[in-house]
Amino acid sequence: MSDNTGRYQKLGGWLLCITAYYFLWLASIALQFYEGGAMDVLRRWDMLIGAQGLLLLAGQVVSLVQVVILVFAAIGILQRDPGFLRTRQLAFVTAAVNLLLQLAYGLLYGFAQAGEVAFVLQAALYALNFIFVMLYFSRSARVRAYMGTDEYLRLAYFTKLFAKKADNKIDGGDS
Repeated sequence: MSDNTGRYQKLGGWLLCITAYYFLWLASIALQFYEGGAMDVLRRWDMLIGAQGLLLLAGQVVSLVQVVILVFAAIGILQRDPGFLRTRQLAFVTAAVNLLLQLAYGLLYGFAQAGEVAFVLQAALYALNFIFVMLYFSRSARVRAYMGTDEYLRLAYFTKLFAKKADNKIDGGDS
């Protein structure tokens, strides 16, 4: 363990930015959930009749589940819980399910005003977010030092796709 490791023991750098982003994103999703779709859908029970209403409701439920999962992932980072990455990956799975529901709704009932281009752009942004977050968490010396171990990599579902062969030592690398 090098003498640079001490500075990585605290939440900082990109890890701090990502954690703060999760909390801001959670606030945004919660506000959007309340102001936009879900509360409107739940207020109008007549919208829930039929496949269209069920797709709308399913999308809102999946979004709510994603918010709850992200809360646990962000708290896991703050508490240095090695299961945080697995939890974060579950949030990516819920995002993928939500995209599939949006695709089904768009194909059956037409896409919203922004259309197919917005859907493709959203899917591409989710994919890039997944790739960059997984690369960061699987290769960052800061995260390994902050967590105290690389146990979070062994517990995660998709890490083998992104992890380079790393030994268990924690050093003061760039991250």
